[in-house]
Amino acid sequence: MQSGMISNESLSASSSYDQSVSPLSSRIRTEIRGGAWCPNGLITARSHQYLEIDLHDEYLITATESQGRFANSIGVEFVESYSLEFWRDSLNRWAKYQDFNGSRLIPGNVNTYTPNKSILEAPFVASKVRFLPFADHPRTACMRVELYGCLWKQAIIAYSAPKGGDMQSMTGGAKFEDLSYDGVIRDGRMLDGLGQITDSYTGPNDFELPDPDDTTGSRWVGWNKSMLIDDEVELTFNFSDTRVMYFVDIHTNNMFTKDVQLFKEAEVYFSLEGERWQEDFVSYEPKQDRVSEHARVIHIDLENRTAKHIMLKFKFQHEWILISEVTFKSAPTVVNSSIEFLDEYYRTDVPPTSRKKRNSTSRTSVGLACGALIGGGIFIAGTTVLLTKRIRRRIPNMLKKPFCPSLRSGNSARNNRRAPRLALGLANCPPIHMLRPAIVDEDYREPYNIWKETLGRRDKRYVPDQNEYNEIYEENEFPRPYMMRRPDPHESFYAATDIIHHAYPEERYRRRERPIPGLFTSIKLPEAEPPNGVAPLLDFPRGRMRPVTFLGESLHGNVSTTYVITLTL
Repeated sequence: MQSGMISNESLSASSSYDQSVSPLSSRIRTEIRGGAWCPNGLITARSHQYLEIDLHDEYLITATESQGRFANSIGVEFVESYSLEFWRDSLNRWAKYQDFNGSRLIPGNVNTYTPNKSILEAPFVASKVRFLPFADHPRTACMRVELYGCLWKQAIIAYSAPKGGDMQSMTGGAKFEDLSYDGVIRDGRMLDGLGQITDSYTGPNDFELPDPDDTTGSRWVGWNKSMLIDDEVELTFNFSDTRVMYFVDIHTNNMFTKDVQLFKEAEVYFSLEGERWQEDFVSYEPKQDRVSEHARVIHIDLENRTAKHIMLKFKFQHEWILISEVTFKSAPTVVNSSIEFLDEYYRTDVPPTSRKKRNSTSRTSVGLACGALIGGGIFIAGTTVLLTKRIRRRIPNMLKKPFCPSLRSGNSARNNRRAPRLALGLANCPPIHMLRPAIVDEDYREPYNIWKETLGRRDKRYVPDQNEYNEIYEENEFPRPYMMRRPDPHESFYAATDIIHHAYPEERYRRRERPIPGLFTSIKLPEAEPPNGVAPLLDFPRGRMRPVTFLGESLHGNVSTTYVITLTL
């Protein structure tokens, strides 16, 4: 009204006091002409004066608002309460609005300038709405009004269902009847009307909670198994035109501790006339939940079927079925209404014994897909665990036996190119006698161990001969290895640098002299015959050694290198 979406031609009234207070002045929060609509005469409890608004289409009305006549502070009229009447073409009559308590009066105003908005407890679908002022005692009344709602897009003109029941043992005595149904009730069945099942309001999880509006009803419409002759609930929905049906959402309760549970199975039938129904129905069985008692929406795919009437059949899983909302998603379409087309529409080639199996194919496919996904996930997880365990078992062995590349004789240029990688590989290599324990005797000692043992024998001095070399011999009992002494500071070595051997300050000048060539080692090798009972040291020719890392240049050659000893037995 205030925005102007409703035109002046859509406003009418039963009467007006004069032209200045006609229905054109009934827009809320506006001061037009006389400031409000005022009926002719006094308003009483029995009067039937009304202000009518034509919406020209069906809308779901959810709230109303009223305001008195201010008229730039000269007005004194307002309405303390009023009632509503609405019209819908499918009803073909004016229906009176009432809340869940059965009251038809809506609170109005207390002064001429403050508007009062009222949320309707039971929304309704209408194309025309009437405001009827009410007064307990005769008085003049003027009002400005507003409507709130949305366009009705479901195109449902009516539904029929069995009359709901109530649970006697429930706290508060709330009823599961459809209290806002505007059709007629005949032989225990609701016919040709709309109500709570299509009012866009959903019920709470716990239907025993007290209603915030303190009403005797609830947002749920329910049926008990003992109320019905058949073990099923049948609901029929009529649409304004032929439509393509995409899906239906059903909001249902699952308080299984109170004998309420999801329906066992839903069957959806389709019709173009409302008398005959296709035998090829859609069947859906929701997954039962005995853990969570939360209400939920059950989604059923309607396979793009064409219909003007739909019948839902719900089979009981427990004692009660509670539904608060049913919503269809559809689109209008045009079909041939000839007799030949109708015969083809209702004809089915599917035998009755295989209908349910065909209708449950989608559920079976979904179950198989879910099972395949779960099985694949378990297989991948098991494979990952096995590989992880196997890798963890190999790590200690790799640490015990690190990678040691073989330094065999070959092309020197190629070995030089591999030197950086070999150096990394040799960093964790164990001693040679650990690599070949089956060949080397257990009493064998490495040269670096001999160096440690010679620290306590500095008093022994020998006169070595630079041109001698040791010979290998064997005895019945392997003798104790010859213990070497630490070389004196004045001794010189071939290619010995500060990296290999510490140079004392007094001998640094000796490095400038060219030493006598000899065998390379950081330990001075004896050149005389070993004493009796002492085993000679092995002689490692330079041809058995391989370069690893380039160090730099010296006075004795272009390259000073570090060698690693490799035994070839």
